[in-house]
Amino acid sequence: MAGCAGCTACRDACPSGIIVRHDGIDGPLLDFGAGCCTFCSRCAEACPRGVLAPSAPGERAPLGTATVDQGRCLVRGGCFACSERCPEGAITPRAGSEIRVSTPRCSGCGACEHVCPVEPKAMCVVPVCGTV
Repeated sequence: MAGCAGCTACRDACPSGIIVRHDGIDGPLLDFGAGCCTFCSRCAEACPRGVLAPSAPGERAPLGTATVDQGRCLVRGGCFACSERCPEGAITPRAGSEIRVSTPRCSGCGACEHVCPVEPKAMCVVPVCGTV
């Protein structure tokens, strides 16, 4: 991430514990295995360089967009964990045969990826470049 100094201020400030660092990658990454983003903006407030910008009050700048691997998804077996957990109502099962994601409604919070019971995950958030 351009301008990131590699400190851990954002990671340390995140109450969800989802911000991680990896060797060889500039900037923070989100690990939705640990939880989901609540859009509290503590990471942006803690960033000493202003690389992360907080969303305007009442808004959620999308972190990414959820995608689904229909081949791994368990919706045909009755799993609706992702759609039940989505705070934006962006995920809907379609006749019990597949999952649909409404891109305009998806905030990329990672709740769907976090609760997906399949390994590797059927739900995955593809990040927007330049965000945590």
